[in-house]
Amino acid sequence: MVLFPKFRFDCETPEDGLTGKLRLPFYVPFNYQNVSILTSLHGLLCVGISELECSPEYYSLVLWNPLTGDNKKLSTKGSRDECYDISDGIFGLYYISSDDDYRLLRVKRYPSACIYIYSLKSASWRKVRSTEDFRQRASNWASLVGKYPEQPKHILLNEKLYFLKQVDRGEGTFIHSYSVMRFETKTEKFTEIVMPSFGNQMTSSLDFMVLKGCIHFCVAILIEDTSYMENQRCYEMIELWRMDGDGDWTKVLTYGPMSFFLWSQSLLHVMRNGNWLIQNEVDVYVLDMKKHTKEMVFTCNPIYAQRMSKEAYDRMGSKNITPRGKYIETTVSPNKYSLYLQINHKFRYHASAGAEMEVQNK
Repeated sequence: MVLFPKFRFDCETPEDGLTGKLRLPFYVPFNYQNVSILTSLHGLLCVGISELECSPEYYSLVLWNPLTGDNKKLSTKGSRDECYDISDGIFGLYYISSDDDYRLLRVKRYPSACIYIYSLKSASWRKVRSTEDFRQRASNWASLVGKYPEQPKHILLNEKLYFLKQVDRGEGTFIHSYSVMRFETKTEKFTEIVMPSFGNQMTSSLDFMVLKGCIHFCVAILIEDTSYMENQRCYEMIELWRMDGDGDWTKVLTYGPMSFFLWSQSLLHVMRNGNWLIQNEVDVYVLDMKKHTKEMVFTCNPIYAQRMSKEAYDRMGSKNITPRGKYIETTVSPNKYSLYLQINHKFRYHASAGAEMEVQNK
């Protein structure tokens, strides 16, 4: 599922458009523009809420299950200001099976790279010691700063968090180098994994995902061609790479050249029928991998609403809204540890009271 402000969108039935009108069960100052989806896992979304559009930090962080409506505001116990800073930071939600605990990783780059972890089970933050090697590698790794901070694409596989790191090699040239920042959730250490090099070719990352149990990287490559009379043309190729083991990459698909551009777009979902769901800022397309066609199935832009069915347009409500987060529907609750916290709190209270009584008796 993809979350829009107030609505859901099923990636397997995109022709249905927006469905399931949502009511946010937590306090949001002013409007939905102040809500940012930071990361998701097992049907839980980590939501950052700011008081104003230009606020330098989040008013609060909330874990929310859109299917059930269950939500929990994260405690500020042990937190620092940088845990809630909007710009220049990275979030990743993960699960530790041995402790049965959901945890939120927070990496802050500026002025010095630092790592914080929030435990849902203990309802508290703690700072993790970082190495000089990590601080150097993190110096050019951060979320993009904009109206809605864009989190680096990341995935959880075998209790390890993998983040796509993109470094611009020339301002405004679209020449990038890529690598993977892997976070070992058990040791709480980062390592950097080398990715395929595309030299001086202009590239655009489409997706970083898990397919058939393996990490895949999808990239669009812009090819310049000088044709008759030296008229310059451009076309795109898509490459899909699979990571084998701890850093061996195999190219598993080359698609194109294409007569349409996917530049600055993203691969939203690989459908069960093999087609790709592509999203730009306000439109969603189905890319038929066999017919080599691209069809708009949904738009959030009223200007192009005539391309949609009347039912989908009515659900849209004639408003310009954009996708905000992707998740899989489950019934996992962020409040699953509430009873544990109450019992643990009472135990500490009685233990403390017992110690005081023992001192008084002496």
